[in-house]
Amino acid sequence: MKAQTVKSLIKPMFRMPAKEDYLKAALRVARWLRANAERTEAGIHWFEDPMHPEGETVMGEFSVYSGMPGPILFLLELSKITGDFSWREEACLAADYLLANFDEGRKMQTDMGVPGSEIGPISGTAGLSFVFTELGKATGEQKYLDFAAAETEKIAALAKRVGEGVEWLGEPGGISYDAGIALYLLYEAKVFGREDWRALAILAAKRLLEQAVKTEGGAYKWRTITVPNIGIDDGGEMPNFFYGTAGTAYVLARFFEETGEPAFLEAAERGAAYIERICIREGEKVLTPFCLPNPEQIYFLGMCNGFAGTVKLFYLLSRIKETGCKSPDAYGDFAVRMIEGIIAAGAPEVHFKGYWNVVCMCCGTASLLNTLTGFYLATGERKYAELAERSGRYLLGQFTDLGEEQGCWFQSWHRIEPWKVDARIGYYDGNAGEAMQLLELYAALCGNFRAVRFPDDPFPAVGSVAQR
Repeated sequence: MKAQTVKSLIKPMFRMPAKEDYLKAALRVARWLRANAERTEAGIHWFEDPMHPEGETVMGEFSVYSGMPGPILFLLELSKITGDFSWREEACLAADYLLANFDEGRKMQTDMGVPGSEIGPISGTAGLSFVFTELGKATGEQKYLDFAAAETEKIAALAKRVGEGVEWLGEPGGISYDAGIALYLLYEAKVFGREDWRALAILAAKRLLEQAVKTEGGAYKWRTITVPNIGIDDGGEMPNFFYGTAGTAYVLARFFEETGEPAFLEAAERGAAYIERICIREGEKVLTPFCLPNPEQIYFLGMCNGFAGTVKLFYLLSRIKETGCKSPDAYGDFAVRMIEGIIAAGAPEVHFKGYWNVVCMCCGTASLLNTLTGFYLATGERKYAELAERSGRYLLGQFTDLGEEQGCWFQSWHRIEPWKVDARIGYYDGNAGEAMQLLELYAALCGNFRAVRFPDDPFPAVGSVAQR
């Protein structure tokens, strides 16, 4: 009998994965996207879930969260890392389709049903404009930059004067609404050299100061939306990054970095004090609650309502030497304790209530990998590289090989409907974000890291720690 050999697999059978295996998985996702693209005269198009094109939409095909901007950014990064410009060409074809079908923004969808959030960074045009700006910078194609500038101009024009500042939606909690819009406007102002946009963004940050609610001990929190359809009762609070105090405080810390205005830093630190107070502790380990009250004792892993988003606030404060409430090192120590807490809870290998069968950037393993790779790049400490590789190996283990050098992740994005399993394309809810995190782990381990960072991602965009 002829000896049997093991064909090339995503997760090797007889050895631990090497860094090249992370790149191979990302390439299989890219080929899966290419094979499932609908090719039209205007460009290429993907459904949010190519395996179930008739399925429900999450935040729409134009959103960074669940739509085509995620694959555009992923393919752009893949092109840079591999030197294969055919992936950039695919990204441009997808962008061309969006330009041809944008219809003055009428297809944009809301984030959690909040009126006006069609202009926000997660579901709306602020995030879409960021992706087009990055694509325009990388390709030199003026049409992408023109689109981003035009949509940003519209966002600026929608600002309403309230108090001593401006607002758009009147929702101050988290990066999904007014705070995030201000941060993305600041990013575009720097790219396009628009001092008027910068001034407007600062006015929006000043409005956030007016909306702070003082709590016990002088700590600040900001009003949040409540979302019964994700398990939060009416009147409940989401304190974390997408919709709560952690995200707003993060934005204010970034505005301090940009302006040097002490009031922004003070408010950010007071917001951090509130987050510290509501966390649970066991020894030196910390977990952040999904919501308040938290009767089910749910502690999210993810970017949206848990660890991976909220830890960004403490990492950001740790790099600001002018902090007054605590030292930068104290904020850094708290961030480390948050990492220790989520690892002690079982991540990345063991699931728990706030970490179910999900690997995406919003809620799952990819968000943990983003954090750990970021800490490795920022500190050069090998322990973070080892934890990042554990997360990368777990992602490889969850990957589905579809044959023909293609593959993707299937997952249960719906926490309260775990029987629904799909393979989505988005940056936050699907394969684009997951594959990007493996790409970035690969680049970090190769010692020549360079990546696109969203305005709400504080980790280094370049680095060479693997060579230290």
